[in-house]
Amino acid sequence: MTQKTQVKWTPSEVETLHLLGSACLPHELQHFLPCHSQNGIMRKRKRLGIKLAGNYFERVGEYASSFRDNDNLCHGDQSISLDSLPGDVTQILLGSILGDGCIRLNGARRCQRNYIFYEGHRSAQTEYVAWKCSRLSVLNTKFSNSIDGNKPEMWTTSYSMFTELRHRIYGYGTIANKAHIPIDVFSKLDLFGLLIWYLDDGYLGYPKISEERNHAPSIAAKGWNYDDLSKLIEFINLQFSLSLYIYLSKHRGGQNKNIKFTARDKHEVFPVWQNLFREHKIPSCMAYKLDLSV
Repeated sequence: MTQKTQVKWTPSEVETLHLLGSACLPHELQHFLPCHSQNGIMRKRKRLGIKLAGNYFERVGEYASSFRDNDNLCHGDQSISLDSLPGDVTQILLGSILGDGCIRLNGARRCQRNYIFYEGHRSAQTEYVAWKCSRLSVLNTKFSNSIDGNKPEMWTTSYSMFTELRHRIYGYGTIANKAHIPIDVFSKLDLFGLLIWYLDDGYLGYPKISEERNHAPSIAAKGWNYDDLSKLIEFINLQFSLSLYIYLSKHRGGQNKNIKFTARDKHEVFPVWQNLFREHKIPSCMAYKLDLSV
């Protein structure tokens, strides 16, 4: 068996990498460092702690785009936007993106033209995932379940609107997480969209046990930027005459954010949500979150 050997870096090569590594892509660096592979260059750059330029990931995307066949368009209508979709579809998307859904590439196809919307849950929510798949069918959705039934998931065709949302919500790059809430997009959220967010990431809480322990309905929102989340909650409160607030707590060495409903909020919103739940035929597996018997 031939043992793989690693090419040793010379001082001049390290100096070149320090000089060009923050702005140049791996294939560009390889032109100046021909003795090293692109993967080797990326690993060495990471070990040296070289910070990438602000537009680096945008350039990665542009480079990947150069390999695409722009005449080979995906099956979806790329003129589709949130404003052109039926209102309930837009609300399900907005609530799901705020909740358990995500915008990502389709599997390992790293050079595909656009991003997709994806959502997966536990087996207990299989009917809920299938319901979302059905309601978002205008976006060419597909549904799948693992052989043992423990991972129901749904996804759409790739669309340019998801690519735009991805960049605005996650930032450029493939490792970024959901963080930013563009208010011009999410100002379209209504009580149905808020219900979807609550069904994804909310919990009912418990009856008041004492003055010190009052568990009100909440929506977990740990990953979102605090300032953006505050603006969204301010908009929701103003739009629907609510008094939602953000409760901060420590969680696994970080800071958790929960959107709390007051007793008045629950009294105002839950009857509306219960009617929407029935109107849209949301599966009964989610009824417990509304303290609803169906």
